[in-house]
Amino acid sequence: MKKLIVFIFAILANNVLYSQAPAKISFQAVVRTSSNVLVVNKPIGVRISLVKTIGGTPIYVEVFNPNPRTNSNGLLTLLIGGGTPVSGTFSNINWTTNELSLKTEFDVTGGTNYTLITTTQLWSVPYALSAKNVENLPPTKLDNLTDVSISNPSSGSILKFNGTEWFAGGKIALTDHNTQNVPLNSVMKFVGGQLGGSWQYAPSKEITSGIGINIVANSVSDAISIGVANNSISSELIKDGAIGLSDINTQNVPLNSVMKFVGGQQGGSWQYAPSRNITAGPGISILGNSINDDIIISSSSSSGLSSVGSQDPNFLTKWTSPNTITKSIIFEEGGRVGIGVAPPSATLDVNGNLRSFSNTTAKVAFTSVHAGSGSNKGTSIKATSENIAVHGIVTKSTVSVAIGTAVLGETDAGTGVEGLAGLGDGMKASSQLGNGILATTSSENNSNAAVKALNSGTDGYAVFGESSGINSVSLYGNNTNGTSVYGKATTGEGVFGDNGDSNTTGFAGFFRGRVQMTKNLTVIGNIAKGSSTFKIDHPLDPENKYLIHSVVESPDMMNIYNGTIILNENGEADIELPSYFGALNKDFRYSLTSIGSFSPLFIKEEINNNHFVISGGKPNQKISWQVTGIRKDKFAEQYRILPEEMKGDNEKGLYLHPELYNHDNTHSVNKNIILKVNK
Repeated sequence: MKKLIVFIFAILANNVLYSQAPAKISFQAVVRTSSNVLVVNKPIGVRISLVKTIGGTPIYVEVFNPNPRTNSNGLLTLLIGGGTPVSGTFSNINWTTNELSLKTEFDVTGGTNYTLITTTQLWSVPYALSAKNVENLPPTKLDNLTDVSISNPSSGSILKFNGTEWFAGGKIALTDHNTQNVPLNSVMKFVGGQLGGSWQYAPSKEITSGIGINIVANSVSDAISIGVANNSISSELIKDGAIGLSDINTQNVPLNSVMKFVGGQQGGSWQYAPSRNITAGPGISILGNSINDDIIISSSSSSGLSSVGSQDPNFLTKWTSPNTITKSIIFEEGGRVGIGVAPPSATLDVNGNLRSFSNTTAKVAFTSVHAGSGSNKGTSIKATSENIAVHGIVTKSTVSVAIGTAVLGETDAGTGVEGLAGLGDGMKASSQLGNGILATTSSENNSNAAVKALNSGTDGYAVFGESSGINSVSLYGNNTNGTSVYGKATTGEGVFGDNGDSNTTGFAGFFRGRVQMTKNLTVIGNIAKGSSTFKIDHPLDPENKYLIHSVVESPDMMNIYNGTIILNENGEADIELPSYFGALNKDFRYSLTSIGSFSPLFIKEEINNNHFVISGGKPNQKISWQVTGIRKDKFAEQYRILPEEMKGDNEKGLYLHPELYNHDNTHSVNKNIILKVNK
């Protein structure tokens, strides 16, 4: 039998042995095979025992769940006392005895078939012995310390050092601070930062009242009020002691000029501007008594009114009464016109509804043309809304159902109709008898399409089809020569089908006829099929023939392993299986064949720890061997294949291949789907 070599190179207690009772003991070991090969990245079954004498009855036993794993260097690390106790209590172990031994047992397959590795007596380390002595020291009070004097202590006293010894002193007070050579009326200030500093004195500064200035404060804790009397501020720039209109420069200012503020909200200056006189002409009257009054300009007749300038530039004016002109909602600036919005952001910018009407045959109610080309090409009409950006309706006339096109988009090179939405539908179309959306293209460019949907977000759908009818189809493609439905993806899925993860109703994908794949096929669940083959170009005639083989079938989920080996001088061989063999398989079967001459071969040791031993052959004889196993992994145990299965009530009387039993597709278990395809 293959042996296991374990090198235990360190045992370290978190709270050392023979001191206070330890919480846990750190344990490390290097695991190797008998061939001195490291056992790496594998779970190891471990059983730890503490015994008073080697070979004696354990006083504590524990195992570990989950099993600890070796790392890439074969190092196994665990905490003794941190496992699952089998017998005994770790906290009740008497560590004062010097006869405790540590017994370690391993199962490298991760099971409970433990093999004794070693039994080693535990010894104290120097710090643990020192801790043992400290454990027995008697409690000590301050009055037992020879360098501390506690005579006459009182409540709130603190320990102070006088240069020779510690004594019970009074509380910290301001009198403890040095006051020698400190000027009168000095103040304390803290010099330093948040991490440390000291209190130092600073000379006080006196603030005295000046002309027109009063300082009111009775003590340091009082708020200081500084008041300024009239005419109390003096400046070379203000000769009379006060700021007034006379201090503003008036040299070379035209008569009747007005003050205006030049600048923005963040700063500016007052400057003068020449005044403008508005005089009334024939039939014009101007009413206004002051600057704050509204100025009304009226005329007795429209021909007698003229106006230059406006309070709101760029707004067009309008007549609100026979003799009154006011500002309209139309704004014009820089070749752009805004209706209800200023300034406009487009050539025509409208805030409100826009209606275009026509009742003439073959006449378009609204036409928009974008004449740009090349780098100047753009969008003719763009509508943005939180609900419906563009709504097209074809109304009924004499027929019961409206006939026509609600929205028609035509283009020579760009996009006929484009819909964008934030939360709603970018484009929505419905029809009672016709097509909700009909798109055609004659382009032979692969980048062009009759219908092209783009989704630039991290979630959602570029195309979403939904149908609830029993024979309806959400998305249908029909092509007599090319590809009906084409899906392409760079990192995701070209085509994705979902039936709600059901294994009993519906299909995520259904293909009638042949299916061909050019790359790998990955199936997470089981595959149900009539047969399985491989098909390759024939090795002897690859230009003209195929070679087809059937795969090996079994009612069990069987794995097959085989090979050849040369027997040793004793006519035996130790065959090593893959490291995952024991974790994957159960119910082993063996087959041995001697090559060259007969030998009474037999299995000397069955599979254990992923190897088995054969014997009974001749020295240096070549042997062919085969081993089979039944899968026991989690998936196989959960989804075990049943060789026989009853058909459901809705499948009885129907066939997977009705043509083999002289029936047509009406007797197929997939007849509903076939009817959809044949519509």
